[in-house]
Amino acid sequence: MKRPIHLYILVALSTIASVLRIQSTFFTTFDEAQYRALFEGAEIEGVDNLVAMAKAGAAFSTNIINKVLTILLVLLLVATIVFLFKKANERASYTYIAYLFGTLIYFTYSYIGGLQVSKNFETAELHQLTKSGALVGYGINIALFALYFGLTVFFLLRKPKETPNMGQTSTDI
Repeated sequence: MKRPIHLYILVALSTIASVLRIQSTFFTTFDEAQYRALFEGAEIEGVDNLVAMAKAGAAFSTNIINKVLTILLVLLLVATIVFLFKKANERASYTYIAYLFGTLIYFTYSYIGGLQVSKNFETAELHQLTKSGALVGYGINIALFALYFGLTVFFLLRKPKETPNMGQTSTDI
């Protein structure tokens, strides 16, 4: 039986993304003085508005829905890894597809939340720039979803299914 090398690679990349997602969801802290010093050092106008937006962004990224979605995605990824170790490659592919749809939900929620956070800007230019950035990021995530999903389904449908051995065994009567 051939090893699903593509799935090992995709799961490794997804594991890196999940570690970063866990860090940003569970370990992000908002330090107003640090943000204020950063924005004042860059001589950006409207520092109070930018600090308020950064605070809203940090609150959104650590809310309960993001935490639940992150835990769900990690559990699906762990299940995929367990199935890969057990050499249940078809089940691993299906759980990875479930993980991919979970990431689609996560990124859609993040995009909608990013639009809500961008409403904190007082100027229309910054509001529009933030909306555009969120849309570009969402588009990249959709493209990655389509690529990962397409590769997984292609290799899942391409491989021959495991057929049970119809030979007679010692327990047959």
